[in-house]
Amino acid sequence: MNPEPSWCRFDPASRRLTLTVHVQPNARVSEISGLHGDALKVRIAAPAVDNKANAALIDLLHRLLEFPPSLIRVRHGSHG
Repeated sequence: MNPEPSWCRFDPASRRLTLTVHVQPNARVSEISGLHGDALKVRIAAPAVDNKANAALIDLLHRLLEFPPSLIRVRHGSHG
């Protein structure tokens, strides 16, 4: 059995999935691009202004994970 990757944690008691991501805004396309240390590297085709990169990150995760956008939260980095 493979252990969970360090960037992904699931808490069965709260049914919460937590992802640690390193976001690179202003990319040509939005995509998962590998690892950045202990984080999943995500390129986002939106600038890091006016919450645009966070909104694009939520949209990408919504499409890839098929979770409703209302259930996806950005906990850190929401102001920078």
